[in-house]
Amino acid sequence: TTGGITVQPNEITEVLNRSTSNPHNQTALAAQAIERSLALLPNDPRANYVRSLVLSTQGRLEEAEQAVQRALSLYPNHPRSLQRLGFLKLQQGRPEDVAEPVTLSLRLDPTNAEQVSLGHFTLGMAEFHLRRDDTAYEHMRQATISSPQNGFAWQWLAAIDALHGRAEQARTNLAEYRKRLPGHTIGGLKASELSRYQTVTTPATLPSNPGVNVPDVTFEATLPDGKKLVVNALLVDN
Repeated sequence: TTGGITVQPNEITEVLNRSTSNPHNQTALAAQAIERSLALLPNDPRANYVRSLVLSTQGRLEEAEQAVQRALSLYPNHPRSLQRLGFLKLQQGRPEDVAEPVTLSLRLDPTNAEQVSLGHFTLGMAEFHLRRDDTAYEHMRQATISSPQNGFAWQWLAAIDALHGRAEQARTNLAEYRKRLPGHTIGGLKASELSRYQTVTTPATLPSNPGVNVPDVTFEATLPDGKKLVVNALLVDN
């Protein structure tokens, strides 16, 4: 609340999502607003859910999970909170714990296209990190069917295609992604997802202002089995 006016959780979410040149200030405003809202409505499941969003934006993932668990204690079958719980588990490196809450969220809200797409997207990421690429791919495909505007699902389809040598299909899916969120190439997608391999990375060393004298940068990553991945990047203007 501000000056006796109640701030609704959806208004706080809008503050978080608003385009701004100072996102840290937006997050701080949202954090202040949700704490004021919870002071008045501590048992409001929506407010606790939005608090989880704010904490996640601040990088406080454990506290964000606690907040969404609080929301679920007040509203056990809240689909968005269940999906959020699965996503937070994934962010904290527990992909094996994602399926149960997210699958339940899909059963509870099967007609909400946006929510269904988000659920399949989350399940797809979890399956990818569990090295079940075919299942991950199917979830990402379902995400695009439910909501074709889910650009990141198209990106993941392209990434999995690229990782498995399906270059033409990767280009097709990447084109769909770039219609919605332009800016990536297949080469970048192939090297973009190393997290599931528990890599040990060695950053490249280069001058802060390399100009044209340092056109190539080498980046190395060592896999758990000792194999080394070497990526040679070509520096270009802009």
